[in-house]
Amino acid sequence: MFWAFDVGGSLFEIQHTDDKPPLTRLHVAFRVRSRAEVEAFYRAALEAGARDNGAPGLRPEYEENYYACFVLDPDGYNIEAMLNEPAPQG
Repeated sequence: MFWAFDVGGSLFEIQHTDDKPPLTRLHVAFRVRSRAEVEAFYRAALEAGARDNGAPGLRPEYEENYYACFVLDPDGYNIEAMLNEPAPQG
């Protein structure tokens, strides 16, 4: 099952699969406006005590221009900052 909606720049998704166990009990993603915001989120989260779960970088396994980072908060929840940039015009 996969359900998503995108309203006014806010994205909400619910996904459930029996194929594999979840990585964590909860995954929250925040859409940001720039790569600099992804990187600032990552630094601030680590400074606040979160653990690295994926440094800022492209994630082509999701989308060609998907740029994100992942941290685990003190309760073990996966928190993501992401930017899905438009494809370059050629």
